[in-house]
Amino acid sequence: MDDSPVRPIRPNANEAAPPQVPRWVWLLAILVPIVIVVGNLVNLWTELLWFAELDQREVLLKRIQWAVSIGLGAGVLAFLFIGAHVLAALRVARGDMYIPFLADPEAAEAGPEQPVLPVVVMRPIALAVTLLISILAGLAMGSRWEVVLRFVGGERFGVTDPHFGRDVSFYMFTMPFLELLVGFLQVLTIVSAIVVGVVYVATGVIRYAPVGRVAPAAVGHASVLVGLFLLLQVAGTRLAMWSMVSESNGYVTGVGFTDRVARIPGMWVLMVVGILLAIWLFLNARSRNPRAILTAVGSYVGVTIIALALIPGGVQQFIVSPNELDRETPLIANNIDFTRTAYGLQDVVQRDVRTSGELDLDQLQEASGTTDNVRLWDPPQMRLAINQRQSFQPYYNFLDTDVDRYEIDGEYRQVMVSPRELIPSAVPPPNTWVRQRLRFTHGYGVVVSYVNEADSQGLPVNVVQDIPPRSNTDLVVERPEIYYGEVESDELAGGDWVIVNTRGGEFDFPQGGASESELPDPVDVAADGEAGEPVDPAVEGDDPAGEEATGSDSLVVTRYQGSGGIEMSSATRRAAMALRFRDYRMVFNQDITPESRFMFRRNITDRVRELAPFLTLDQDPYMAIVDGRLIWIIDAYTTSDRFPYADTADAIVDPNQMASRIVQRNRINYWRNSVKITVDAFEGAVTFYIVDDEDPVVKTWSNIFPSLFTDGADMPDEVRAHIRYPEDLFNVQSAVWATYHMGDPAAFYNREDRWEFPRFGSEGGQVDVQQALYVLAALPQPSELG
Repeated sequence: MDDSPVRPIRPNANEAAPPQVPRWVWLLAILVPIVIVVGNLVNLWTELLWFAELDQREVLLKRIQWAVSIGLGAGVLAFLFIGAHVLAALRVARGDMYIPFLADPEAAEAGPEQPVLPVVVMRPIALAVTLLISILAGLAMGSRWEVVLRFVGGERFGVTDPHFGRDVSFYMFTMPFLELLVGFLQVLTIVSAIVVGVVYVATGVIRYAPVGRVAPAAVGHASVLVGLFLLLQVAGTRLAMWSMVSESNGYVTGVGFTDRVARIPGMWVLMVVGILLAIWLFLNARSRNPRAILTAVGSYVGVTIIALALIPGGVQQFIVSPNELDRETPLIANNIDFTRTAYGLQDVVQRDVRTSGELDLDQLQEASGTTDNVRLWDPPQMRLAINQRQSFQPYYNFLDTDVDRYEIDGEYRQVMVSPRELIPSAVPPPNTWVRQRLRFTHGYGVVVSYVNEADSQGLPVNVVQDIPPRSNTDLVVERPEIYYGEVESDELAGGDWVIVNTRGGEFDFPQGGASESELPDPVDVAADGEAGEPVDPAVEGDDPAGEEATGSDSLVVTRYQGSGGIEMSSATRRAAMALRFRDYRMVFNQDITPESRFMFRRNITDRVRELAPFLTLDQDPYMAIVDGRLIWIIDAYTTSDRFPYADTADAIVDPNQMASRIVQRNRINYWRNSVKITVDAFEGAVTFYIVDDEDPVVKTWSNIFPSLFTDGADMPDEVRAHIRYPEDLFNVQSAVWATYHMGDPAAFYNREDRWEFPRFGSEGGQVDVQQALYVLAALPQPSELG
């Protein structure tokens, strides 16, 4: 009889051979990556075609180049960093192989033994996980190309903050990059600790059954990881110290008294403690004392609470709060100066305007340029009236009405311009693919109305109206088609793409007395018609459904003759578009020719954002008639939330104001209307004009993408005549100035002279804030002002 002791064995020691992997799993493993790669290549190629259409291929290539470079560098760094720790963990596991019979035999009865993976099995799994994490890290960092490019090409502001003495460009361009880098390294350290912990548990270096056990080598490894994290926390604390210049300090933004005397010194103490603790942990990697890790972490947390919470809290409560104005006067003065600079209000000249309160006939006649343009209509009421009288068809809609000014028959007049856009979802049935994608492709024309006139029925007096556009003045529209407009993409079933210049032509507008639902599909009546040529369907063709138009009813069809869109010049391009937009019908449609053009991103805001995602766009694009063409104009802002000592707009602006719609979405404390953008409604061409070449932010982006921007001096005079001061910016600046016109810190603190916006009652008892209005008026001379 064998009297040797019974030893615990692994329950999986005699496992059967692993089951065979089904073939369909291998097939999926091969096909899924291929589909993903092909899909990405198709998207990349079609994006290149879209940017090339706008002569901005270099912009996309530079973005791809930097994104790939950043992503590749970050991925390699992540793989080396995490991989080094994984290899170290595997080496520990190989040198610290768990031997079951060394465990306490009595403890084996407490529960089953912990499953353990051999190092040879764990190694490929760990390296595969490391590779996957590295790829994800590279993709995440590659998407932050804007932060890196701002750091590389950042321009100096020539303005330094009063506490640290650093140029504003450091906070606007360098700080975001440093925060991104430190945050990335912190994430790598945490992920490494997690992966290493899993490796140690899986290989038995760290055990929880049948007895708890942590190998000394794992303690040493943990000491290194925690030490690295503490060093990164020290770097993060230094960055947090700098970021105080753009953080709220209770009353205003910036470095206040408590920050200067308590919080910043506490941060220095915390940084020194963090470095010393990290050195201690690195030394502990050899002595391998697990208590050292707990002591270091506990000490760091304790010092953090004392240095950054208790002491600053006491200073604020017992020293600053009872004497806030006296203690914070330097901060308030800095806040006033820097907030004015951040919102472009540093050069505002404030004057009192004194009038007698009486006007005589001679004065009114002298001011006829102003009195003749006093507004009778507001845009919402004008849009409602225009939609009732000038839509003509249910699929036409005037989505917006904007104020502009033109020289009409020798007189400078203020008018309202309303573009007539096509709403595809409102097209009467049958809602076939051909009608949606090839026939109903564009809006048509505008209505231009005087702001101060009404006819005998109380309706607007129009300068330009009807379909096709007609005018009894010298203001004419020669190219009325609107292929690119404000219709939101989500309003369009299946996206906003269309194909133009096909054999069947495109519907322009119905002509005659019949409604559109009574007219045949344009494809059946104008297969060979010239652009803009009316065709009598009773003569030229029949509707395949058997319907015919009679009498004088006819359709006007057109074939697109512009350069907008991507030429469908090859079967490869057609297949690529079909794959990207998941619509096979364009491959087999016989109306599409090599001369046909594929248009997508037709919403002008989406179009501009894709080209320049770093610009903040005004919420109200407006249309202008320039040399007979319809041109959209969009105001663009360079913005930031990093300007030192400047309050964010959402903390200042009255929430009842319309401008707060932008403010509430973005914690912005720096605004510049540095760019004016034009988009051709017919061809989709986009031009970015720099109109404030003193703005360091736009100069930075111009350095990065020189081909994207055009000097404002090259803006055509016909376009320049229609640029205006943005309403959003004016509302925000007005709200800021209502408080920040007070230059004295004591008056500012007490809000002694804070201005209020006029308010008025409306239906339902709601109180509204008076909004800014565009006025056409002669400015008074300085001698006429008080």
